[in-house]
Amino acid sequence: MQNQFKHKYTLIVLLLLFLFSGCSNIPPEVEDTLNKAGELKKVIEHYKALGDDEKLEATYYLLKDIKYKYGKYPPDYDFYLSLSAKVDSFDNIWDCQDRIDKFIEKELNNYYNNRNRRQMPQIKYDIDIITSKFLISNIDMAFDVWKTKPWNKHISFDEFCEWILPYRVNNEPLQPWRLYFYKKLNKLEELVTTPNDPKNIGLLINNAIAKDLIFSPKLKVMPNYGGIDLSNLKIGVCRHRYTLITMAMRSMGVPVSIDFTYQYNIKKVGNHSWTVLLDRDGKIKPFNGGEKEIKFLEPAACPLQESVTTVFRQKYGINTNSLIFKSIKNLPTNFANPFIKEVTYQYVGNFNKNFDVKINNSENGNYAFLFTYTNGTKTQIVSYAKIKNGVAKFKNVGSKGIYFYKVLSNGRMKLPSQAFKISKNGKVIYITPDTVNVVEKMVLYRKFPQNVYNTLGAQIQGSNAANFLNEEIIYTMPERVNELKDISVNPTKKYRYYRYFAPYGAPDIKIAAIFLYSGIKGEKTVKGKIFGNISDKNTCDDSIFENAFDGNIRTNFNAPSGSWVAIDVGKPVKIVKIKVMPRSSFNIVEPGHTYELFYFNRGKWISLGKKVADDYNVVYNNTPTGALFLLRNLTTGIEERRFLYANNKQIWLPFIKEK
Repeated sequence: MQNQFKHKYTLIVLLLLFLFSGCSNIPPEVEDTLNKAGELKKVIEHYKALGDDEKLEATYYLLKDIKYKYGKYPPDYDFYLSLSAKVDSFDNIWDCQDRIDKFIEKELNNYYNNRNRRQMPQIKYDIDIITSKFLISNIDMAFDVWKTKPWNKHISFDEFCEWILPYRVNNEPLQPWRLYFYKKLNKLEELVTTPNDPKNIGLLINNAIAKDLIFSPKLKVMPNYGGIDLSNLKIGVCRHRYTLITMAMRSMGVPVSIDFTYQYNIKKVGNHSWTVLLDRDGKIKPFNGGEKEIKFLEPAACPLQESVTTVFRQKYGINTNSLIFKSIKNLPTNFANPFIKEVTYQYVGNFNKNFDVKINNSENGNYAFLFTYTNGTKTQIVSYAKIKNGVAKFKNVGSKGIYFYKVLSNGRMKLPSQAFKISKNGKVIYITPDTVNVVEKMVLYRKFPQNVYNTLGAQIQGSNAANFLNEEIIYTMPERVNELKDISVNPTKKYRYYRYFAPYGAPDIKIAAIFLYSGIKGEKTVKGKIFGNISDKNTCDDSIFENAFDGNIRTNFNAPSGSWVAIDVGKPVKIVKIKVMPRSSFNIVEPGHTYELFYFNRGKWISLGKKVADDYNVVYNNTPTGALFLLRNLTTGIEERRFLYANNKQIWLPFIKEK
């Protein structure tokens, strides 16, 4: 009896050891997931039964962080589907962006204004709804394209897990997008000319998806949708395109992810994202996924380096180096997200700037957070460094930004520094206002840099014939005009007709206003009847002739090259001065508007007073030298940019040219 009991006891111990051994192979984070979603144990059991250790590791990778994943399920899909169908029915669709934007804006206003309130998406956590069947299908298909497609042989297992394997991209609703896109795109493999180059198949996939996409900035309010829905909708903004392209490429085993920056100097919104491909040389290749024509850029040639400070990548798995694990009180939101990774070091050129800042009155162990500006006085935190021996060593920061730092101590931000820029050799150069040695006269023309239009080759002509036979070229426009251009002219004779003409081959016409003046000193404004000619009648440009001479910079005359707009002044008149204003975003100084000028000093914007402009510029006297300035239009407008002032010119930041 004793031996029999002993034998049974031994079997129980061996069984427990076996079970314990089997469970001990499962990471603790996965065990926690399984305790909350027992259904997902079937995925582990499935791959254990197959003896597939690699797929089992991939399962663990997905399961350990799945409890944090969720989707936002919006209620308005039918509305956006009907909106897409209406836009898709337009004629000349690719030439009518303004028409598309205006139509979408009207439809959105009608839809949301007729509802009591905008319905918020329903949040559903993946762990509550995902099935083992869904996850097994995702894993099997991801492995299949990784193992069988020739363009991703350079991808390691860890890279596969991050760049191809994940079943979701953002917080979109769950859908079986991988099978959907694979069936749609697999035939493209027949067109591949360089099978081992992921850029080749990536270009084919992008072109197949992008040919049907319609972009409109008015669709920023459109929620995120699943990949299948986005493919059917065919409308959206950048985040919709990037989600769609990432899913499409991953379905074919192309390693693609999404990078982003918190601070983007080109736009007032301050943030921006784009897609990146992991190439066979081990380097990333940034590109704007979903655009009609894309280029896979070398990191050194990426134009983003002119306008961003630090770059991050969206991750599926937790970044164990995240500051959120450092037990820091009141950690800034930007760095409280463990599902992002700082990747600025992968972009060379103007990035990878390392610099030290000395910080007084600070205890070791505190952190210094690097701030930069977005629009106006709004700031964004872009990097951090631990303070050691009174020094914060910042790494991998863009050299084109304007920065200041604050110290986070005991959960409070304090000690704002003076604004500074970074030299080419990584030296900190503080922008310190000098209120003793002043600028006697500062003439300001803009509050935000212009999106400059190329006007090279356009002509101002005079003639005494309405068809401009025997015309005289009075002035030829330079390449770029970014503000109201004041031009003195001296025609050989008086003319009845004057026109702005863009010959074929010159850039399209983008004009806000043209002013003509006569008299000995140009004191008389020339008026008359407006007429013109449009070279392409099928254009969707805003080709309203009167807009060119109405004196209103908020109306525009847009027309293709070969077009012209003219004025009949009734009798021959000799003009002596011309003012030309290219199409703008209304960021110039406008007569009658009230402006306020500020300069920055240790975390504060100090006002230099308010003034009403009586011309297309505003003048301030006795302003500090070497200061960082900001001009604000108190009458209207939202875009504002910091600038320096030197050699009687506004120098827009962050585009600083060092001597």
